[in-house]
Amino acid sequence: MRNPRHSAVAFSSKGVENSNWEFAALVAGTWNTLLVTTLAVPVAAFKLSVEYFWYRVFDDGRVETEFDLDTGQPTKWGLATPPGLEEVGWRPMTPELLQKIIAFQEFGVVSNRASPVTIKVSPDDDVIIARDGMIIKGALVKCKSCQYVFRSPKQPEICPACGIVPKWKCDTCNELYDTVAESQKCELCGSTCRVILPFFLTQHAWEEVTYLLGIRGKYLNKFTSNGLITVPDPDL
Repeated sequence: MRNPRHSAVAFSSKGVENSNWEFAALVAGTWNTLLVTTLAVPVAAFKLSVEYFWYRVFDDGRVETEFDLDTGQPTKWGLATPPGLEEVGWRPMTPELLQKIIAFQEFGVVSNRASPVTIKVSPDDDVIIARDGMIIKGALVKCKSCQYVFRSPKQPEICPACGIVPKWKCDTCNELYDTVAESQKCELCGSTCRVILPFFLTQHAWEEVTYLLGIRGKYLNKFTSNGLITVPDPDL
């Protein structure tokens, strides 16, 4: 076997071992469930799995939530920042509330990593609160070496657990390479090499949701249960 060679060539679907389907990062659908806006936009036709639900607190002590905590019935936010709003935020879905919202054809997920995200609201503030979601078609990947299972929106290049990577093999002269030229030709005999994936691939689609919370013209929080970032409002 020759020493590993390096090139800038990415993988293609040609000659992929144990995979007979075209692999690509395909976004099947994207949408933004906009809850607060100054424009009368139509409600999205898709329903996202709810990991967080909104709540709001008014200056008279009223507290409203996206789902009734006793019955699970959904509540519409409305098209504007309501008067008297003092606090707004996202609370993690609970196992008890999850069971209640099912009766209203709502779907949820409980995460032990989710934490509440809250902001204070001044009288002149215009609240931004929304769910951004997309369905991604990719693969459920199982590493043949360490048995680690992970999702990938593109052809996997490395196992995140053990670090194993695909190899390229020439069946004519039995050469094995880490990478090959763009033509995928063997450097010795010129035959087309095939990629040997150290993974089992199963077609898989999953939902990715980002939660938004901010004040228009000031800042915007973007978060999932994995973390939060704060950026200037893009309308600035």
